[in-house]
Amino acid sequence: CGFGAQEFGNEGEQVPEPAEGRGPARPARRRVNEPPGEGSRPAKQNRVKAPRSWDELPTLSVGLAHKNLGNEGGAANTIALMSGEMDLTTMLASMRVSRRAEPVTVVTVSEPVELGGDVLALITEREGTTVVATIAEAESRGWPVGFVAAWLTVEIHSALEAVGLTAAMSAALGRHNIACNVLAGYHHDHLLVPIDRADDAIAALEALSQS
Repeated sequence: CGFGAQEFGNEGEQVPEPAEGRGPARPARRRVNEPPGEGSRPAKQNRVKAPRSWDELPTLSVGLAHKNLGNEGGAANTIALMSGEMDLTTMLASMRVSRRAEPVTVVTVSEPVELGGDVLALITEREGTTVVATIAEAESRGWPVGFVAAWLTVEIHSALEAVGLTAAMSAALGRHNIACNVLAGYHHDHLLVPIDRADDAIAALEALSQS
């Protein structure tokens, strides 16, 4: 090929000697990390490769979002709503009732009231705001205490669309001549019964699981 003996320069690069009758051999290519010599072209810089299309970017964004959520495998976090029980027989069979420690009262007020602390429930009506609060809270605010109740919670997560549970509980309490005021929560029904009949009410309700 016209080359004579060869010398090896930088890291295996060959530096050919000039062949007879030809001009001087080309200088060995300079490594990227060497400073450019006089008259030499600057080394190419490593550049971040742009995406071939904008369609690549959403995929990257989704991956980062999943990583930030702490999911393995890229599964998105979701908040699942718990579905309540619909079957009346199942609900009655698992009937269990708990009781809050402090007695409560129900009053109506015209002034604004904030929910929280010993103010346990608010219902806005045209005539005013109905407040369920502890006896101690009502007395501290100067609200008249009339009806004194025990707050019972039915420990069944019944669906809001379930049919028959309220009727069954009302019938059981009615047979024992126990008044009842129902507050429906998302997870449970809450019953306000006269304080002196609380034990009788619990017994009557839990007896439904045996019928």
